[in-house]
Amino acid sequence: MIRIELLSKENFGENSLDTYQRRQDVKKVYRKVNGAYKLVECPYTEDWDLARKRQVAGTISSDDYITYLAFDEESVVGFIGLKKSPTDGYMILDMMHVSASVRGQGIGRRLFELGKETARKSRAKALYISACSSEETIAFYKAMGAVITDSPIKEIADDEPYGLQMVCALEMHVNGKSYQIIKLLGHGKGGYSYLATDGTKEYVLKQIHHEPCDYYQFGNKIESEIGDYGRLQEIGIPMPRLLEADRENERILKEYIKGDTIFDYVLRDAMKPDYIEQMKNMCVSLYAAHTNIDYFPTNFVVQNEKLYYIDYECNDYMDEWNFENWGIKYWSKTKEFLDYVNKEQTI
Repeated sequence: MIRIELLSKENFGENSLDTYQRRQDVKKVYRKVNGAYKLVECPYTEDWDLARKRQVAGTISSDDYITYLAFDEESVVGFIGLKKSPTDGYMILDMMHVSASVRGQGIGRRLFELGKETARKSRAKALYISACSSEETIAFYKAMGAVITDSPIKEIADDEPYGLQMVCALEMHVNGKSYQIIKLLGHGKGGYSYLATDGTKEYVLKQIHHEPCDYYQFGNKIESEIGDYGRLQEIGIPMPRLLEADRENERILKEYIKGDTIFDYVLRDAMKPDYIEQMKNMCVSLYAAHTNIDYFPTNFVVQNEKLYYIDYECNDYMDEWNFENWGIKYWSKTKEFLDYVNKEQTI
C-alpha cells in the first residue's frame, strides 16, 4: 500500500532517490502556434542519471521546500516539492513526479491535493506551476483544475521558455463569500467553470475570461450571462438556477446539476433516443421565442434521465445555427464530433 509522508531527516536522505524511476517517454508536446498552444510531434525520453537524482534529492530536502513523499514500502515512488516562500501571492509547485512503475494509481492526485492543502494553510491565492509541456503532464494538471495563466511570473517563465505557466485556484470569492475550488469542470469561450463548495454544498462557480475568440463576438459578458439566464427562464428551459452574480469580479455562482454530459454519452456510445427527443421539445419553446442556445453536447447534462442545459448562452434565432442544421451534428459520432475530439489536443 502506498503511504504519503512529509519529508523529514528520518525518512529521506541524499540516496533516497537512487532507485527512483523518472523515465517518461514523450511523444507530443505543446508549443505556441499562431497564438494558441497546440500539440506537436516531439518524441524524446526524459530520464535522470544518478547525479541528477541526487541533485533533486538535495533540492527537495533543503530548508526552502515543503515536500511530501509517496512510499511503496521503503522506496520513494513519488514526491511533490513546494517552495516555502510565496511569490506574488502564489505557492510555487516546483517539482512533482511519480515513478514510472506506479503511475496510474492516483498517487499524483493525492500528492497534488496535499499541495493544494499546504498552499491554503499558507494563505496563498493559488498554486503556480511551470509545467513540463508534454501531453500527459498538461492533461494531468488540467484534470487537477489548473489553467494556463495570462499573467505568468516573469522570472519563472523566462527561466523555462518551453514550460506552460499554469495556476490552480484554491478559493474564490463571490460577493465577499469564500468558496473552496474542488476542480475545473470546463473551459468555454466565455469563461472557466469550477466545481466549488462553501463547506456544506457544491456549486458551479464561473469566472468570466476575456480570451480572444475568432468565431464569436462578445459584449459585456457578465451582463450577458445575467440577461441570457432571465431570457431562458422565461422560455422555460430546464437549467441550473443562477444564485449569485458578482459584477465587480465577473463571477457567477450557479446550482450544480450533477451528471454526465451528452458529450460523455456520445463518446462512450451510450446515447439514448429520448435525450434527442427532449432536446427537440426544448427547441419547440426556443424557436417560438425566436431563440437559439449553444447546442454543443458539452452544454447538456443528464440527471435522473432529465436533460438540462447547463450554459446560459442564447442568441436570436438563425436557421443555420439551430439544432437541426448545426447542433445535431455533434450528438452522435459523426465526422464533426470526431474532428472535435481530435482538436481537443489544442488548448
